[in-house]
This record gives sequence, structure tokens and C-alpha cells, in this order.
Amino acid sequence: MLVPETTLMPVLPVFIHVQNDAEATLLESQIPTIVTLIKGCKSAQVVRSASEIPEGCGASVVTAFVTIHTLVKGLVDLDVEIGKCKKKLDIALLNQAKIVKTEAQPDYMETVPESVRLANEEKVRCTDVE
Repeated sequence: MLVPETTLMPVLPVFIHVQNDAEATLLESQIPTIVTLIKGCKSAQVVRSASEIPEGCGASVVTAFVTIHTLVKGLVDLDVEIGKCKKKLDIALLNQAKIVKTEAQPDYMETVPESVRLANEEKVRCTDVE
């Protein structure tokens, strides 16, 4: 998660953006645990719409359906963080292209185990979300 590296940990609000009811129900029931486990977190809120997330948040993709947003405006240099994110995204897109190329092979379905195919599909979905 995007949290500034400082000796004085700020008190951060966290927004958990979900895409469906199953994740919302599960995560809403675990809010007290989430707040306890995240260092410096003062509150956590499950949101369904991106419009509910305030400006100045850093995002971390958990799954294709869940993204964590932490309010970091004024605590980190956003230009530096954006540069880091772009670099990470470039690497993810390169890896996605490799997976897509591998999946396009004529014997992919016969030679690659189902567990690997499912893992590749999840990686592609997560890269799409990023």
C-alpha cells in the first residue's frame, strides 16, 4: 500500500473500492480488523463508486475487483510516486503481453496445466485494472 516512509506515521483514512456485493459484504464485516492491522489507519470505508474516493489518494490493486485507496495528499511527493507507478505499469504491461503471446500459441490449451492458465487469466485481469 502507498504509505509514506516517515518516522512519524500519520493517521490515514483508507477507502476500499469494491466491484461487487460479495466483496462489499465480506470487507464491511472486517472493517475493525482492517483498521487494527493497517499501521497508522484511523478509519476504513468500503465504497462502491470511484466518485466516493477523495482526491489525493494513492491506490493499490488487491484483486481485479478490490482496490485500496489511501489518502496521501500532502504526505508524499505525488510526482515521484506517479513515476514509480508508471514504471510498475510498464513492467506489468510487458508481462501481460508475454502472457497474451503465450496464450496465442496453438497448443497452449493442451500443454499448459489448467492451474497455470487460471493464474495467467487472473494476472491479465489485474493488469487491466491497474
